[in-house]
Amino acid sequence: MKIILRILLVLIASQLTSCATAEPLSPIEYTRLLINVKEFFTLSILLLNQDSSHCIGQAISRLYYGHYHIARLIYNNKRGCDGDNHTDVWDNMPSSIKTYGKKLKEMRIKYDYGVTEISLEELQSDLEYIKSHQSRFDEMLKEIDSTIYQYGTNPFFISSFNQAIKEIESTYKSLITIVEKCIENRLS
Repeated sequence: MKIILRILLVLIASQLTSCATAEPLSPIEYTRLLINVKEFFTLSILLLNQDSSHCIGQAISRLYYGHYHIARLIYNNKRGCDGDNHTDVWDNMPSSIKTYGKKLKEMRIKYDYGVTEISLEELQSDLEYIKSHQSRFDEMLKEIDSTIYQYGTNPFFISSFNQAIKEIESTYKSLITIVEKCIENRLS
């Protein structure tokens, strides 16, 4: 009897979290997440421009959320529903993106919840990791673009999508420039 109850609980739980019961993002929700990506990257830039280890850590944390929202959109495109569980979203990404996303998630947790002091060397190392893996961001944009087909019949949405992606790319490029300056300033 206990086994049957456990099986039933597992089945019920899996139905509550599966895409079969979830809805895909509406074009408005989708666009809002795109806007959030740009906002997170912009906030990262503002934080990196402060001369504070804490602000740099928080910039890395916000950078994570920008990437995570892109991954959520890719997840939605592929699975037909929103992915709001960080681990599940990253586990459903291509291997290189998954590895990068999980590394950024580790950094976010360290900077958001870390109880120990973070050294300048550790901050430097994390910034260098982000700089050296910026091609993962490019991969994510290619992935989102190649999976957007379910919204392809709405020309207004596609136009908004393309504009948002251009703005995100531009903001990210500025962000990486600031990351490079932070690395140079810490090295000298």
